[in-house]
Amino acid sequence: MLQKLQDFIPFAVERVDFKNIIFDLGGVIVNIAPQRSLRAFSMLSGFTEEELYNSVTSSEIVKHFEKGWLHVDAFRNSLRQIFQQNIPNKKLDAAWNQVIGDIPPARLTLLKNLCKQYKLFLLSNTNPIHLRKIQEVLYTTAGIKALQHFFTKTYYSFQTGYVKPEIDAFKSILHENHLLPEETLFVDDTIENIEAASSLKMNVLHVRTDTTLLEYFTHAI
Repeated sequence: MLQKLQDFIPFAVERVDFKNIIFDLGGVIVNIAPQRSLRAFSMLSGFTEEELYNSVTSSEIVKHFEKGWLHVDAFRNSLRQIFQQNIPNKKLDAAWNQVIGDIPPARLTLLKNLCKQYKLFLLSNTNPIHLRKIQEVLYTTAGIKALQHFFTKTYYSFQTGYVKPEIDAFKSILHENHLLPEETLFVDDTIENIEAASSLKMNVLHVRTDTTLLEYFTHAI
């Protein structure tokens, strides 16, 4: 049963015959606020948020960093070149991490319950700096040191070299873990990623609001 893309209506998860769930991270498990990073970088560099969006957020720098093509220090140096300032690592990382919000405990409880019923996987476009911050938030929130606590396997783009919505990002999980698409649910907040997963005949859940996830999995809360 393929979830419709245009009209999301929560439905009882037990009606769908799947055995595996692939979760996105930012915007699904962890709350994110991209505008906060732009604001922090603007205050740090003196550039406007629009200028920073064009030179950083929408540039190839972030994509290359999240594909693992840029080392952490190379990413920081790229930012310094854009800002034309010798900003310390600590301040760059702090501004970059402003995008990372909280992890609602109810979502962690949900993962804890779901991993007893399904094979859970994590597929995230992320980078070492953000991942380190997320792990810190996780530990502060629940005393858990790593996201691997909930998942059969985690796939981070900077380690795999694939970023969503590249089809190989999805195929790698399916092939390596011998998962059938029709037995797999993919959960993400970005429509392009949802469309890519659905093209492989996976069940999909497009997270549009803070309550979408918990409404969908009401039986597991």
